[in-house]
Amino acid sequence: MQEKPIKSPPIRTREPEREGHRERLRQRFERGGVDAVGDHELLELILLRAIQRRVVKVIAHQLLSHFKDLSA
Repeated sequence: MQEKPIKSPPIRTREPEREGHRERLRQRFERGGVDAVGDHELLELILLRAIQRRVVKVIAHQLLSHFKDLSA
């Protein structure tokens, strides 16, 4: 029996329903600082600098789920 190759999911660069999310998040952070965004959103902003052209929201949530908070 021949095994089927595992396909990796396609890299999604845009979510149509979230168009403008990054810009709105940046603006909210610039206006209100750290207190204006949640931990996952702050981590998202950090990840956006390191992982460009990828949807990082899910990664931010997974990291916080694993480490529990930003300081960890």
